[in-house]
Amino acid sequence: MEMTYYIIEPIEGLTAKERGELISQELFFISRPKVVRDKKDVTNRLFRIITHAETGATVLCVPDPDYLIKVHPENDLTILMLLYPSLSKQEKDGLIAFIKSQDCFSFRVIVPSVSESVDHQYLIDNGFIQENII
Repeated sequence: MEMTYYIIEPIEGLTAKERGELISQELFFISRPKVVRDKKDVTNRLFRIITHAETGATVLCVPDPDYLIKVHPENDLTILMLLYPSLSKQEKDGLIAFIKSQDCFSFRVIVPSVSESVDHQYLIDNGFIQENII
């Protein structure tokens, strides 16, 4: 499966990079909320982000849209929902209810319909990365 990249737009108070980092972190916290994290944890993000050096445009890098996210029963989705101000209250409530009712779920099923995905060639064509970096 080829890597999928989701364009992260800035929102009021957050640059695209800041929002991307927070989205990745909050996705990680679904499985590993603060109550179970350890000082020895080596990460606090689920997916990496790439930020364009000149424009600040940002993408969330998802190795497999069917990646399974395990759900810890003590997760808190408040911040994740705040990161999607364009979703209606009904959409947010439905998303929360779905996640809370699962043991795990495919990342693909929670991608908001407003999210735009692009491929690796888009990143090359738009200067996010160079084609042949050694």
